[in-house]
Amino acid sequence: MRIATYPDAGSFLDVAQNYLEKDEALNNLPLGLACRLRDQESVDPPPLYLTAADDDGLVLAALMTPPHNLILYSDRSDPGLSELVHHLVPSTWTVPGILGPADLAGRFARAWEEATDRTSRIKTRLRVYQLTSVEHRGSAPGHFRAATPTDVDLLARWSRDFGLAIDEPRGNLEEITPAVLNRIAAGNLFIWEDGKPVSMAAYSRPTSHGTAINEVYTPPEFRSRGYATACVAALSQHQLDRGHIFCALFADLDNPISNSVYQKIGYRPVGDFDQIEFA
Repeated sequence: MRIATYPDAGSFLDVAQNYLEKDEALNNLPLGLACRLRDQESVDPPPLYLTAADDDGLVLAALMTPPHNLILYSDRSDPGLSELVHHLVPSTWTVPGILGPADLAGRFARAWEEATDRTSRIKTRLRVYQLTSVEHRGSAPGHFRAATPTDVDLLARWSRDFGLAIDEPRGNLEEITPAVLNRIAAGNLFIWEDGKPVSMAAYSRPTSHGTAINEVYTPPEFRSRGYATACVAALSQHQLDRGHIFCALFADLDNPISNSVYQKIGYRPVGDFDQIEFA
C-alpha cells in the first residue's frame, strides 16, 4: 500500500474527489470540508490530507482538521489499516479519535490500540441520511425564514445549548457569537417562527450534487410541537429548489425521535458512522 499526503485541499481533491464521490452522500463530511478548505486562503493549524492506494487505485481517503478527529473512508473490507496506523503513530500528527463507517472505524481503533496501548470508546453512533424529495412538511403553525443579525443573541444561546446537548461544548457566548454572525451573513442559518423563533436549522458543506443539513435545534420548551419537522423540511426543500440533487444529514442513533422525524420528512439511511475517542 502506498500512502500519500497532500499540502492543501485542492491537491487532495484532485486525487480523492472522484473516489469519495462514488458514495457522495455518505462522504458529505470529508467532501464538504475539503471543498470549503480549498476555497480558504490559509488554514491554521494545517489539516492532514491523506490517501492510500494499491496497484488497482485508491483504497482509502482521510482528512483531519486539528483538533478534531480523523475522518476516514474506504470502500475495501481490508484497506491496510495497520499500515496506516504505523504511518501515523511516529508522525507529528495527534489523532484524538476516529470518525468513519462503523466497521471501518472500529477496525482502525483496534489497530490504534494495539500500536499505542491507548484505549478507545465509542462516543457517538451516527446514521447518515440522504433526501432527494421532501415527503412530509409537517403541520406546525408558523413560517420559515432566514436568520437576520437581530437574531444573533438568541441563536448564539441556542448554538451553545446545541453543542452541550451533543457533548461538543463550543465555549461561551462571546466565543460563539462571531461564528453565528458569519453563518447569518452567509445566508445559511434559518428559523421556524411561530410568533417568535422556536426552532433553527442550517445548511453547510456543499458538494458537487448535494449539501448537508445541520445545527438542528429546538429549545426544550418548544419541543413535541412539530417545529423541527417543519423547519428541516422547509430547509431541505429550499436546498433542492436551489438545484441540489440531495440533502444529507447525520443523526445520533441514540435519539430515536430525531431519526423518526428525519425519516418522516423523506430522509433515507445510507450508512452508519461511529465517532470513537482515544484515551
